[in-house]
Amino acid sequence: MEEALAEAAPAAEGEAIAPAEPTEPVPTPEPVFETIQETVEIPEHAIISNGKEHSTILIRTAEREDTAIYRMSIQVHIEDTY
Repeated sequence: MEEALAEAAPAAEGEAIAPAEPTEPVPTPEPVFETIQETVEIPEHAIISNGKEHSTILIRTAEREDTAIYRMSIQVHIEDTY
């Protein structure tokens, strides 16, 4: 490691430092859309809690058979204030 540091001497005062080669920007990944064919009902032992800004599904004693994709619909009610 000391050898690598010894090879790269600092630039003398007033000496221009060569700019680094510009690197290609990393392309953003394309989104993956999946169509879910099978969904299951939320199990009876699941607890659904709703707050002012969130909804949570909690399965406190989850078992392997609870592994699934659950579909949840959220309806927002906005009161008229005029």
